[in-house]
Amino acid sequence: MKDFFIRTYRNKTDLELETIVNSTSKYEAVAREAALEILIERKGNSVELVEKAEIFEEEKRRLIAKNAKDFGNGDINTIDEFSPHFYSETVVLVSTVLLSSLVGGVLMYFNLLSINKKKEASWALVFGILSLALSILLNLFLPDQFSPLAYLINFLGMGIYSGYFWKVHIGKETAYIRKPWFLTVLTIVLAMVAFGFIAGIVLAMFIG
Repeated sequence: MKDFFIRTYRNKTDLELETIVNSTSKYEAVAREAALEILIERKGNSVELVEKAEIFEEEKRRLIAKNAKDFGNGDINTIDEFSPHFYSETVVLVSTVLLSSLVGGVLMYFNLLSINKKKEASWALVFGILSLALSILLNLFLPDQFSPLAYLINFLGMGIYSGYFWKVHIGKETAYIRKPWFLTVLTIVLAMVAFGFIAGIVLAMFIG
């Protein structure tokens, strides 16, 4: 984003650049910083310009500290309005281990879909569904061993989501903006409970 402003402001006069630097209410921080960099290139590191640069750095540190919870794998300098919005990797992995591989799969599905990786998104969802189906089968045929095996499946899902889907198809260093997750996870869990309840009723009718 800053590179865009630098290219845009190259032909402006020193006076125009100084106006941009000093107009805190009219121009966003990244635009003012770009104008300042051009001024420093032209005039060198004068005391006044160095002081302004230090002020910008302090502003960025405060913004990063204030908004750190909203960013993932990057800082305010690498994130702009074109950055993807993801459910964070931590949310995906914790949901997978504590709840179900299907929950993590749905979150990963939305993440990949937001960067137009439809095929990979579908595979993440399919993996989550298959993991849930396997857990159900284990509960039916191996009820005594179900709990440890179910958690083993969830840990396997965590490894696949992190080591393959996120690392390969998103990238561990990709800067993104974190999406609110609570309502999404709650909705998925409630949908799974409702599905399980209905499926149990249908199964009971057939068995009865």
